[in-house]
Amino acid sequence: LEVFGTYSIYAPPAVAEDGFGGAFLCWIGDSVSTTNVMHIHRVDGDGNELWSEPARIRSQNGYYGQTLLVPDGNGGVFAAFSRFNENFVARISVAHVSADGAVSWLDGFHEFPGTPGNDATLSDAISDGQGGCYLAGITGPWTDTNPVIFHINADGGLSLIHISEPTRPYLIPYSVFCLKNNINHHYIILYAAYQS
Repeated sequence: LEVFGTYSIYAPPAVAEDGFGGAFLCWIGDSVSTTNVMHIHRVDGDGNELWSEPARIRSQNGYYGQTLLVPDGNGGVFAAFSRFNENFVARISVAHVSADGAVSWLDGFHEFPGTPGNDATLSDAISDGQGGCYLAGITGPWTDTNPVIFHINADGGLSLIHISEPTRPYLIPYSVFCLKNNINHHYIILYAAYQS
């Protein structure tokens, strides 16, 4: 897959298998240094594009960090990312693209809250095994950071699980990860922190 145009690609691309022998590919480009556009492609096992054009997600104030892709098991994909909102505070967000390449939600993506005035950055995204996904990240001031876990249902419903960490508050950015135990549906949260 080769991309042409006046784009400046400033974030690492993301790729994930689609569960049907092909893959999803995501990259972020900036054509005029204002609106940043995420492009999501789906290709088959021979590298042929399966959508007539990529799905596009726009963020007026830019993206922050790595995008993560989570297949939904039905030929669609969740794209999880951090973006700057209108106050230029980073917020963890998620978009969904259906199997036919259509962006699923009218507003393009859902944005999750963080602690007021503090960035929320994405570390990990995994499938929930039921057509939805979990997102893991970090939020809070540098002296009181907390890992956060968000859940997106298959129908787009959202929920927040906030895990506080009182003894080692200095979490290392991008260090929070979520593992799912499919036997009893418990979740294991892994993180790294600086010693106080």
